[in-house]
Amino acid sequence: MKRDLPELDKQLCGVCGSTERWFLHYVRHRGIYRKLCTNCVLKNNPGLLCPICLDFYEHPLPVRNQVMCVRCPSISHSACVAANSSFRNFQCPPCSQPTFSFFNLSRQNDCQEAKTTIVIDKDAAKALFAAARIAEAVMTEAAVVARGTAESQVNDAIKAKKKAREALE
Repeated sequence: MKRDLPELDKQLCGVCGSTERWFLHYVRHRGIYRKLCTNCVLKNNPGLLCPICLDFYEHPLPVRNQVMCVRCPSISHSACVAANSSFRNFQCPPCSQPTFSFFNLSRQNDCQEAKTTIVIDKDAAKALFAAARIAEAVMTEAAVVARGTAESQVNDAIKAKKKAREALE
């Protein structure tokens, strides 16, 4: 059964609830399918990307090339960690700065038309692309799990049907 959501709920991020988020990604988050803003997708999947350069990890990094945050499961490239940071006490940007945001859109005022234009710069585009890649990976994994569950339920139904037939005979 499909329920229609109020129009406002369709525009809210499922984690932070913000209405100011421009791009919502449909992902499975904590067992529930939700729409998340780009910032929340990146913050809630720390092990899938480098929080400094925003490269998505297709494959796990070799241990010698990674630095883990001491407060969360975030993994950074050792080359991305600043020279003045200690590898031993490294904290990723979201952990070291409570108000950190991966996705910041700049606004430009057009004086002649009296309207505000939203601009996606290179950093915001990189964050948006990383979030889209993470959403794709998460939903691909969710599809595999859903297929396995469906196949298991089909097998259970076939067994139950066979058992019911045998009981009638």
